[in-house]
Amino acid sequence: MALLPDRWGDSLLTAKQALWWRTMGRHWHFKKFARDGGKEWLKTALSRVRQDAGPGPLAILEFGCNAGNNLYTLRQDPATAAVTYCGVDINPKAIAFARTRFPSDSFHVGDHGWFIRHADALGSFNLFVASHILYYIDEKHTRLVLEAACRVADYILVVDRMERFFDNSPARTGLFFHAYASICNDIGLDVVEMEAMLAPGSPYGYFLARSVRSVNAQQEGLPATNVRSCAGLPLTTEPCP
Repeated sequence: MALLPDRWGDSLLTAKQALWWRTMGRHWHFKKFARDGGKEWLKTALSRVRQDAGPGPLAILEFGCNAGNNLYTLRQDPATAAVTYCGVDINPKAIAFARTRFPSDSFHVGDHGWFIRHADALGSFNLFVASHILYYIDEKHTRLVLEAACRVADYILVVDRMERFFDNSPARTGLFFHAYASICNDIGLDVVEMEAMLAPGSPYGYFLARSVRSVNAQQEGLPATNVRSCAGLPLTTEPCP
């Protein structure tokens, strides 16, 4: 791919990663479901979001939800169990698994192209989550995913490789390490918290950002996020643009 123009190489690498999750990785949820740690980063983010959202269940939209692993973590803790949840994932087997475990929540089969096209129809949410997913997607489409998330969610939480958070220099490693500081600035996200490492020695970190949508609503004294059902959308994955 090094001999191809960047945009072609990026598109092919993104497609390669998507193909892996549709084939070799289609059973990954059986290995990972309910086995991750306490995910303090998720609980910390929810605590911050709660300050603005007020009473009532928080509404969460997750892209790359797998089998609802993060939802499982939240439901184990009485302090975070009362959330409404909508998940999107490329893997139909993982989504089928999630629907059996969480029948009262909404799940959709979709890749990043599906999410970019359908995010506005999913509803309104307090928090958008993308955990360990955007490093599989090229910068062009990562920007579009986050722009779509900004339109429907008050806060954006991303867990990813953070080596290039402040660095705009190009890098080709087989994964996409995004310059999130620049991306957030360009699309109108205000980063309110950033941790370069989830744990000592971890290659992964997270950031929590507030959308302009949320800031404007608070300044104008508008009511809290109005959550609508996302159950009526098509369930099949469509090709990426």
